[in-house]
Amino acid sequence: MNRPTDSTIIPAPSGQGLRGRAHWTRLFPVVVLLVVFVFEGLTSGYRVSPSALTIGLALLSLMLPPRQIIFWAAVFFVPVLGTLLLIPNAGVPEQLPVVILRSAAYVVVVIMAFGVSRYRERSEKQIRSLMSLFDSLRTPIVVSDRDGNITFANRACCELLGCSLQEAKDSTFFSLFSHPDHRGKSIETYLGYFEGTPHGTIEMVLSVRGRDRNVNAVGSVLEIDGSKLLVSQLV
Repeated sequence: MNRPTDSTIIPAPSGQGLRGRAHWTRLFPVVVLLVVFVFEGLTSGYRVSPSALTIGLALLSLMLPPRQIIFWAAVFFVPVLGTLLLIPNAGVPEQLPVVILRSAAYVVVVIMAFGVSRYRERSEKQIRSLMSLFDSLRTPIVVSDRDGNITFANRACCELLGCSLQEAKDSTFFSLFSHPDHRGKSIETYLGYFEGTPHGTIEMVLSVRGRDRNVNAVGSVLEIDGSKLLVSQLV
């Protein structure tokens, strides 16, 4: 990592990755429709739209907000119903009971996809609010999982380490231990937080701006969506 001088300003994380993800998310439903229409045109006697678009809608629940789920559910339902009633490749439409059954199954998937999307959006909002709170603190804060992967570091921590948020996330919590004499005990203490065993402070020696500095980490475990994260305060 490049260590900045005291006058260097730590740049904010770039939003290009988030913008690229947003563009892909908006294009994904269109890609699903195009792929399904191509398969529908290439096959003969098979109705792939109902099943394929239902699966596509389930995948969208992991990407899109609830309002967009409802929008694309309505858009997807047009080819689903049209395929069941007017499919030219099969020669004849489906029987009415089959149409009702598959339409009902589609509606059930829509309801489930909406619920998943709403739960995911609420969870992400809570996480963003929590991380925003951490970022406003002047105390260095690091958030990491059981394997030591860093998921978040606030601005004060990035300034202490002399790196950007992305550089911190590309490293691990254990890579912060620069003194071999403390490393074994530090890792044991770190894992103790997740296992519920008695634990204390995690002793570290950081190389900050070319000078070694003794730093202790005091952690607290948070459970978010079934995953445990260690919130460590560097003192």
